[in-house]
Amino acid sequence: MKVKKIFLAAFAAVFAAIALICLFAYIGSVKKSENLMDINLYFFNPSDNTITAEKRSIPKTEDHNVLISSVEKAYREGPRNPSLTRAMPSSVDFEITNNEKGIGNVIDIDLKGDFEGAGSSSKLVCIGSVVYTFSDISFIDNVRLSVNGENIADAYNMYGKNTASLNRENVVSDPVINPEKIDKEKVVLYFLNAESTALLPQECSIEVKQSRSLEYQIVEQLITGPSDDEMRAVLPADTKIKDIKTEEGICYVNFSGDFVSKLSGSAAQEKLTIYSIVNSLTELNTVNKVQFLVDGERMSEKKGHYDFSKTFERDETLISK
Repeated sequence: MKVKKIFLAAFAAVFAAIALICLFAYIGSVKKSENLMDINLYFFNPSDNTITAEKRSIPKTEDHNVLISSVEKAYREGPRNPSLTRAMPSSVDFEITNNEKGIGNVIDIDLKGDFEGAGSSSKLVCIGSVVYTFSDISFIDNVRLSVNGENIADAYNMYGKNTASLNRENVVSDPVINPEKIDKEKVVLYFLNAESTALLPQECSIEVKQSRSLEYQIVEQLITGPSDDEMRAVLPADTKIKDIKTEEGICYVNFSGDFVSKLSGSAAQEKLTIYSIVNSLTELNTVNKVQFLVDGERMSEKKGHYDFSKTFERDETLISK
């Protein structure tokens, strides 16, 4: 009988301890959620040709400038949902130009770079994504959008000459385009020179599908090989890409499991192969570093002559002058 009482007391003590742990965890999660707020970021959904919201949590604040900066940072990171893609062409960047962001329920955003070189459908998607994302902030109703300093309406007459600012009433959220609509993007690809001793840049326009990231299609072009007879492909034609995405300036290039074996060769050959990819991707203003993955995993051990557990930065010493 005494043993049974001891057992029951021990059980009650354990149960009470578990209950306390759960209570503290719940209180912690409540406090954490109280410090966060949900926002909607708008990206392109190629499956139904719409600009689609992706919910994201950011630190809660009453400071308008801090809030807008948090939204900007999250938008730059791109979508986390693999079925969504970035709405802004890789050749385009943006800057919030008001001194006081969001004053008078209006925010000024300047699109920088080669916006004109993007296809008409890409322009519509980009504009709609930016307007919907920033007008989702409670104190912003309108976006004064410009391209390299010139008002978007005056530059392209896309929404009427008298449209000083854009909002959800006068931009397109569901552009009528095919999911496989092909636009042109100007890129720089790096291939081997004829002697296989250095990399040579090839500037070209490639056909880009909305349903694939530009990073993915750049690596596809590297596998296809150069159009110049004096250059040589670096990657074998049977190289298989599993996925490529960019987050916070790091492009994650996920190859199939046989990628490392295809790199077999001298250290110099491996280096040129690696930096053909790295230098081509870092031509994009959204990519600063490249992380190689195999079957979705970062390699923890050194393979061949290089440590693939680390990120790779651009190396211009390999480019032939």
